[in-house]
Amino acid sequence: MSNLFANGFFNNGQWSENKYLIINAVAISLNVLLLMYFVYLVFKFNKNNSEYKIKNRLIIGLLLSGMVIAIVLSAFLFILYTKGESILSGTISEINDTASALFISLSTIACVITFAVLIITWFTIYYVLISFEEDKIQFTGEFIAYNRIIKLINDENRGKVYIIFRQGRRGVRKLKYSKSTVVGAFMLENLEKSGHKFEVTDGEIIYRDLVKTVQSQTLEELKKQQALKKTKKETKDDEPSDNK
Repeated sequence: MSNLFANGFFNNGQWSENKYLIINAVAISLNVLLLMYFVYLVFKFNKNNSEYKIKNRLIIGLLLSGMVIAIVLSAFLFILYTKGESILSGTISEINDTASALFISLSTIACVITFAVLIITWFTIYYVLISFEEDKIQFTGEFIAYNRIIKLINDENRGKVYIIFRQGRRGVRKLKYSKSTVVGAFMLENLEKSGHKFEVTDGEIIYRDLVKTVQSQTLEELKKQQALKKTKKETKDDEPSDNK
């Protein structure tokens, strides 16, 4: 199959169209996977029977639009690569110049959109899909079990709601929501369904104190474990060896 790149596009010994094809293939594959997974999460959320749930339609629309645009751009570039001579007009040199500019610019745009979607997804995991279930708060692909929650803080001075919870064995993490937003108001209204009560206090101070407490507890646990290992080793060394 002939294509316009065979006649000169980045065929000067320094670059190759394969480099941009690989980047384009990665972009379209990643966006297709993200789109499928995100649609699955939204579908699962909509089928959720929880009475207390909320979704951020603005962020959902933004993410879906970004994924679809990146997929369309990448698909167009593949068509351009294989059918460019029938799409573009002009001499071979002009076609290659136009194809070069299109391929570089659209590949760059697709990659930027892909990275933007990834970043937005990462930072909005706890703000897009939220539902209160029997034993956990379900978010976008993540959840917080009610028994992992340490404190709920209603910080009236900052106008924020805090969830402070254990992450892993030795970590403490916080989520905060502005009470002036729809999601923040929803969390303020429903978080006590987790079985925990709000404390009206300074969320940042409480969080810092809890981090210090957990860190000191972790340090003590490590010291005890090291002392126990040392004692076991000394006991083993003191045991008389069997005479054969």
